Amino acid sequence: MPKIAGNPMTTIAVRLPPEEAQELRDRAEMAGIAHSAFLRQAWRNRPALSPEERDALRGALDHLVRIGGNLNQLSKHCNQVQDAPTQTAIRDIQEALVPVLQAVRGVLHP
Repeated sequence: MPKIAGNPMTTIAVRLPPEEAQELRDRAEMAGIAHSAFLRQAWRNRPALSPEERDALRGALDHLVRIGGNLNQLSKHCNQVQDAPTQTAIRDIQEALVPVLQAVRGVLHP
């Protein structure tokens, strides 16, 4: 039984018609990942992301987290100066940011 990073792995054979097997190879190659990684992601209902796409999503997540931090600082300032209209707008933006963060995290860490 092969091991990857200390975890035992099991091999499962799958029979596919030649055209489906070729499609699997093509789609895995387009995603820039191995056939087995492509199948594991499909089985888990995760999008088949290339390493570059995963890196881009991680970068987007980092930026979104920083934006959230900036909004928290603005909100704190608005509390201190009693600026209710701006504080309400910031709160609306923060609430809109939550599902975006959850979606990106869901793709990266299902």
